[in-house]
Amino acid sequence: AGIFEVGGAPILNGIVELVKMGELAVKLKRKTQWDGGALVSEIEIDRGPKIERRYELSPGGTALRISTKVTGGGRSGARTSTFVYERPPE
Repeated sequence: AGIFEVGGAPILNGIVELVKMGELAVKLKRKTQWDGGALVSEIEIDRGPKIERRYELSPGGTALRISTKVTGGGRSGARTSTFVYERPPE
């Protein structure tokens, strides 16, 4: 119960994935939840970095802000990048 297969990779309750890239396989843990008005997806890569991606709409709903924060993975400190997509006027 709660175990699915997508492309032959097991997914348990939408949280654990086994991603195959050629001869390599990488285990991911993903947790997505609401944090106030932001949708936050946390991805932990086995023996690799942790990625947090936040999706937020502006107060008027005219812009989507996507922030990605990467920690670990052999580098010290966190790296953050933010992209803002503005909706064209109707």
